[in-house]
Amino acid sequence: MAARLLLLGILLLLLPLPVPAPCHTAARSECKRSHKFVPGAWLAGEGVDVTSLRRSGSFPVDTQRFLRPDGTCTLCENALQEGTLQRLPLALTNWRAQGSGCQRHVTRAKVSSTEAVARDAARSIRNDWKVGLDVTPKPTSNVHVSVAGSHSQAANFAAQKTHQDQYSFSTDTVECRFYSSSAIVSASGFYMWPNTILLPTWPREAKRLDTHQTDGKGRFRLFFREVAGFTR
Repeated sequence: MAARLLLLGILLLLLPLPVPAPCHTAARSECKRSHKFVPGAWLAGEGVDVTSLRRSGSFPVDTQRFLRPDGTCTLCENALQEGTLQRLPLALTNWRAQGSGCQRHVTRAKVSSTEAVARDAARSIRNDWKVGLDVTPKPTSNVHVSVAGSHSQAANFAAQKTHQDQYSFSTDTVECRFYSSSAIVSASGFYMWPNTILLPTWPREAKRLDTHQTDGKGRFRLFFREVAGFTR
């Protein structure tokens, strides 16, 4: 019995110490203080032009709202900024500081065409942005469509060089992760609490979309170009 207790005690000592959650629910009085937003909060709300891979400047998701209806909010302790308390928008959850250093990950890929450069530059896009946009050619046609990354800086550079001579291109990617977070999404794929997180234009414009009408697809494309910041 004593041996079992000793073994159990040794195992408990070997287990890593629990990491306290960096975020907590704050009272109304604490929420009203002058706190900055957590780093990267805007990433959940800003659209990206998939052709140039640049920020679009359009914000369909409101990442400026942080107060709940009862006046409380979520404040997070940023370990990378001396434990400073910062606001977490209602549209985000699971925010974490990843570490105090930058880990270097170098990926080398050698390609010889502008299309391959664009495809390689767009590998960071993981959402299915092509749904409903009809950018995939028919299997019987001998056509290749490159939309994502087709007007990125890397693709434009490759296009300029291939017009001059035969080139092969190699890319080095350095990835540094300092923070992580998740957008709050329901099972249906829509952001939860749409009345408080999405911008006022989103519900109104979304109701106008009707895929059963002849002009529904055109409205769908126009809606995402103007509101979500995606372009074709």
